[in-house]
Amino acid sequence: MSDKSNNVKWVEEQIRVWQWQKDMLQPVAEIGHFPTGLPEFYKAQLSFLAEEAGHELAGAILAGDRTDMADALADSLFTALGLLNVIGCPCANVKAPSFEHISEMSTIQIILEKLDTAVLPQDVLNYVSDLVSCLESLSAVENIPLKECFDEVCRSNDTKFWTTEQVNESKDLPEYDGWSMTRTTYNGWVVKDPNGKVKKPKTFSPPDFSKIVSVNH
Repeated sequence: MSDKSNNVKWVEEQIRVWQWQKDMLQPVAEIGHFPTGLPEFYKAQLSFLAEEAGHELAGAILAGDRTDMADALADSLFTALGLLNVIGCPCANVKAPSFEHISEMSTIQIILEKLDTAVLPQDVLNYVSDLVSCLESLSAVENIPLKECFDEVCRSNDTKFWTTEQVNESKDLPEYDGWSMTRTTYNGWVVKDPNGKVKKPKTFSPPDFSKIVSVNH
């Protein structure tokens, strides 16, 4: 894999993901406080990354759907930065590789396999930084503005929080039974069902990449 410099990238974006994870009650570490081992939540976060950067992204590329590609690329970046937040590592600044699609996806699959067997936080930092570089390269090939797509994912994710009024109204819903409701210090309320799945309020707004993709086609 690539040698890492002392520089970091996606700093503001990683902090934005960290704040969202914190408000969503996910166990994240203070950035810069590297643990000696990988925390328990690491595997759960890695499974999210494998779904987005593996299955979803590969499917979008095979289908040639640029809107789905934008979605998968942005979700993969968001989740990759979230994985680093679990271990408190800032994303390393590496030179983006320049591969064809099939080589790029093969590289991503190899990285995901290595992340699945990683035991040291430094290894996770190295592999995830390489993964982010692959996402950048794919975005450049398709002329998809990764930063704009990332911002759209963040905008949508912020609408997953409930207002106090919505929380009070939800208690009258037929399916309300055993839901947990936690007030956060930033966005509002986090509502989960008995299985721990985040429930979206009626004001949830899904990400829309159609305009971003069409402008940059």
